[in-house]
Amino acid sequence: MSAIFRILARTPPWIYFVILGLTLVVFAHVSFTYSNTSGPSVMPRDPRDIAMLVLGGLLICAAIALVFLDHSSKVIPSSPTTSTPLAKEPPDPTIPSTGVEVRTSFHGFSYEDLIRDSKELTVVLNDGRSWIPAHRELLRTRLATAGVVTRVCLLHPASPYLTLLVHKNGKDLAVQVKEIRGSVSILNSEAPAWADFEVRGHDRPSPYCLYLTEKLAVVTPYFFFEAGSLPMLLIAGDSALYGEHRTDARKLLAEARPILPEPITSAKTDA
Repeated sequence: MSAIFRILARTPPWIYFVILGLTLVVFAHVSFTYSNTSGPSVMPRDPRDIAMLVLGGLLICAAIALVFLDHSSKVIPSSPTTSTPLAKEPPDPTIPSTGVEVRTSFHGFSYEDLIRDSKELTVVLNDGRSWIPAHRELLRTRLATAGVVTRVCLLHPASPYLTLLVHKNGKDLAVQVKEIRGSVSILNSEAPAWADFEVRGHDRPSPYCLYLTEKLAVVTPYFFFEAGSLPMLLIAGDSALYGEHRTDARKLLAEARPILPEPITSAKTDA
């Protein structure tokens, strides 16, 4: 019996209405046919009696339908009517929702999402001696990924600014040039020939490090003197300041020139 109830409960309601309607039409047709004939008949002849029979049939069908619906709701529980909202992706903790976020130190900041997930990545550094080796594995994966653009701009080994930089950091000029060349060598060794990648060198003083994606600009400004920790600005892509840094980076890349891979011993010998 339960199987019958399941079948009836799964049957679309319109089918029942069609069957009921056809039954009433046949009943009415037969009734009117017999009402026009002579002789005894078990069928009603008065139209009012026919109407009462039709109305009674409708009431009986409605009662049976209520019984079936009540039983089917117990056999096949209805699904909840309240919809569950779609889960939203958690916001990227490295990207401010809007405007500019200022951090007192770059320590603890993860560049992984920037390197791994961005379609466009522009990195501007002095020599990259710490950042590039520290993120070599991530950069290798990125450079081997089709459809992403990667641009790195360092101080050119022949930049006249190097003399001021070594005066600040206390390095020997040859050591500073070697560190730049080392960063270039790492990047070139990890980039496939088909990668949309370029490393260039500029001659301008560097006021900050820049890590620029299509959604975020991460800026680490320099002090006049060496400091173990630098502040950090996270600039969302909807900020006017983001647009200024993006334009500034494009101008710098356009002005910069390729850094030749062959090693040199002095900044003055690289044209």
